[in-house]
Amino acid sequence: MDNDNNSYLLNMIEDCEVDKSMMSDWECEFIETIRNQIDEGRNLSEAQIDKLEEIWETVTENG
Repeated sequence: MDNDNNSYLLNMIEDCEVDKSMMSDWECEFIETIRNQIDEGRNLSEAQIDKLEEIWETVTENG
């Protein structure tokens, strides 16, 4: 995963972290886990990216 894609994903993660009340406990933990994964230099799977996008859409639609 290139730096531009990582920046894009981190921006989505940060948007989700702004208002954790919009997410379930599981979603909050998922966001924390994938942030750590990116910070450690590991790539996200397509399924993880899809779930992040789904959570982000919910949070930003209602935010």
